[in-house]
Amino acid sequence: MGAAPTTLTRRPSLNAPENTPKPRWTTSKWPLVRWLVTLSPLESMRLEGLLAVIQVILEEGNEQRVFRVQHPQVSPNQAVERYIETLRQTDGGRPKLWGWDEAREGWHCASRVALTPGAGPKWTHGPEGVIISSPPLVPGWPVEISIGLRSDVWFDRLPALRMMDGHHRPPNPYSERAVDNAPLAQQHTPGLNAFLQGVAQSVRIFGGQWALDDTQAGAWYRPMCHEHGILLQ
Repeated sequence: MGAAPTTLTRRPSLNAPENTPKPRWTTSKWPLVRWLVTLSPLESMRLEGLLAVIQVILEEGNEQRVFRVQHPQVSPNQAVERYIETLRQTDGGRPKLWGWDEAREGWHCASRVALTPGAGPKWTHGPEGVIISSPPLVPGWPVEISIGLRSDVWFDRLPALRMMDGHHRPPNPYSERAVDNAPLAQQHTPGLNAFLQGVAQSVRIFGGQWALDDTQAGAWYRPMCHEHGILLQ
């Protein structure tokens, strides 16, 4: 599938403490980078096997405090188990994960991200978080689960120049023209990297494949991405 054009949109001004720098991160309509879990038809034959992979991803997100599913009437300690049961009973055995802007039967997904200088990480339902999605998971068919990012708040170097078409940016994220986003990235990206590494290890135990898909990443972000997360200085 061809790469979609990257369109960055500046987020509204956040309520930062007085005299602190304004955040420079943005969000995109398309993923800046994503990591893919792939199961072959043979490996995805049993529904319980598919649900086990999903459960591993969600439990790893909980453990690293990066990503979680939640429901207003379900205890956080029981959320993963109850959500897996919901998937088991949904769409005639064809469970589907969703992105940040969707919900089902009261379930939502959230990510823990530091968005404002001078403030710590907070749980958010916005597009600046981790996006985990998939098409309907059908036993016996190839399965692809995507873990992606639509915001550059996770990178510690941001482009000093921004064009809405995404083409005219400084080519080197380690140049003097870069904007330092390390105060934010250092608060949540190490956890993201640990989450991705844990998922990759577990997926391979299940016989699946794990890969970085940076085909949609602009020239600025690509050098900072690798199979197990985002490079930090």
